[in-house]
Amino acid sequence: MVEQRFPLAVPVEVLSIYPHAHFLAKDMKVFATLPDGTTRWLLSIDDWDFNWQDSFSYVAPVLLPKGSVITMRYTYDNTAANPRNPHIPPQRVRFGLESSDEMASVTLQLVTATPGDLAILNESVWRNLLEKNPKDTFALYNLGTALCTHGKLDEGIGHLTQAVALQPDYPGASYNLGLANKMNGATDEAAKWFTAALAVNPNDAAAHSELGGLLTSKGRPVEAIEHLTASLKLRPNLAETHQYFGDALVATGRPGEAVPHYSEAARLKPDWPTPLASLAWTLAVSPDETVRDAERAITAGEKAAELTRFRQPAVLDALAAAYASAGRFDDAVRTAEDALALATAAGSERLAGDLRKRLASYRRAKSPR
Repeated sequence: MVEQRFPLAVPVEVLSIYPHAHFLAKDMKVFATLPDGTTRWLLSIDDWDFNWQDSFSYVAPVLLPKGSVITMRYTYDNTAANPRNPHIPPQRVRFGLESSDEMASVTLQLVTATPGDLAILNESVWRNLLEKNPKDTFALYNLGTALCTHGKLDEGIGHLTQAVALQPDYPGASYNLGLANKMNGATDEAAKWFTAALAVNPNDAAAHSELGGLLTSKGRPVEAIEHLTASLKLRPNLAETHQYFGDALVATGRPGEAVPHYSEAARLKPDWPTPLASLAWTLAVSPDETVRDAERAITAGEKAAELTRFRQPAVLDALAAAYASAGRFDDAVRTAEDALALATAAGSERLAGDLRKRLASYRRAKSPR
């Protein structure tokens, strides 16, 4: 007999069920024990047939409240009396993918009331597996990734680190550790994990891209360009790579070459404000007059500001510079004042200091070149 239980951390609706076993299974029971102790049946098959494996939809969704415990209980007949037994005389059978092996699984299609409940349910699936096997690399990886996705970075990094310790070449684990540490502000640690990801897979375009972006932020744009070039050869349509490439080119004094990369990043991700703001700033303040284009800078800056609902100070900073480049100093002053207020409220002292200097220039009708 195989029996497993899964407690529901949130209320759900069950839409369908997919039981699976091979030739030795005889009796299948799947039911939920509700918080009040009552039983709600989800599946009952007294004489399983291998040909019945399929998804079965309920006539109406089955409502299960939070705190319900779902139980699957399968019994097997590995005797000569079982006419479906593939081994005569009977043999010891283990888990395996071949139909002469055996399995025990059930898949439920569930709907949660809110996205937040879905996140909780997702995490609880992996936690349940880890309770059974704390060294389950698959569960460690998926729980760590889910936690990081939902902003629980420290806990997520811990689980991902355990996954890599158990299996250093686990696909995606080092890369996700890089992303999580980057989100957590630990850029040196992030760079270490992106480098580790490339040691596992030198053709990981996203790892090349993220490492390139970090190298530019650390004042190493020449090294960054090597990784970004590799990334674009592998995946030419990564918007992030074009953004980072533009940053690296600006850092090496090549703003004219940066403009096409910012434009391409904006084309690939039209709702991403970062490349639009970078494009606006570069077109507005470049020391090369052949690069400057005030009207185009304003168009990009205004779109970026609209996407951020005029609430991101760095975006408004770029828009103010675009207005100043076009000689629209009243608009530049107003926009820079808004940016300064937002930066001050957010505690972004460095940006606030830069904005004060630029605001003083705009009030004197000077562009920030």
